[in-house]
Amino acid sequence: MATKNKILQTMVLAFASMFFSSCVTTRTVPDEKPVSLPTAEEISLKKDRSDLDQIRADIPEEVRQQNDEWALILKDMDGVKSPYEARSRYYDKVRRHRERFNEDMRRVREDFNKSEQRQRKAFLDILEAERKTYEKSKHNSDDRKAFFDDHSDRRKIFFENQQDKRKDFESSVTEKRKDFEDYMKDKQKQFDDAIREYTKNFDARARERRQLENAKIEAQRKLPKMSPAPTAVQYDGQEKDLQDIRNIPQGGQPLAPEDE
Repeated sequence: MATKNKILQTMVLAFASMFFSSCVTTRTVPDEKPVSLPTAEEISLKKDRSDLDQIRADIPEEVRQQNDEWALILKDMDGVKSPYEARSRYYDKVRRHRERFNEDMRRVREDFNKSEQRQRKAFLDILEAERKTYEKSKHNSDDRKAFFDDHSDRRKIFFENQQDKRKDFESSVTEKRKDFEDYMKDKQKQFDDAIREYTKNFDARARERRQLENAKIEAQRKLPKMSPAPTAVQYDGQEKDLQDIRNIPQGGQPLAPEDE
């Protein structure tokens, strides 16, 4: 009896184990969207873009602006715009660039002149205030000579310094204009080379298109001409004649009686 109970317990445990095992193995797991890892090419492109951004950040603002302007000029030579249009747009950019430079130089000169005038006025006001204060009391001739000699020396030094600053300013403006003209001359040469090559390629493509169009027209001209199909009026007339022939009785059609 004990043996049977033991066997029965073993069978129950085995059945339960199989049942729970099947429940675990048959449980469905909800679908999860697979996580796509970046490829080696994507990682390389991101790194290259980051390196380019860093290099661009290290370029001075003025040089970066000039490079962007040249990129826009080259963008006009896209194969769609005519050489005339590309050249016209280039000279519009040159005109605007030159106007912007002249406006910047005018503003710089205006600021310098205003600063120079403010400094001169402030200096002369100081000398005037000192002179008025000094003359409120009596002084001997030697003291007065020393006082006004000091004013004269200070005035001379001040205006000499202003002249030196003016010379440095004019020299700086001249150098900036020379650099600007050299830059424009260099860009003009680059543009002349680029537009010459662009015009050559643009004209070559235009000739190819004309040749293809002429070849198509010539091929259509050489096709054999098809005779036109009979019109509905012609067809109806032929059918009427055939029907009249069919209506003639055998032995011929009797002649109509002569008029008496």
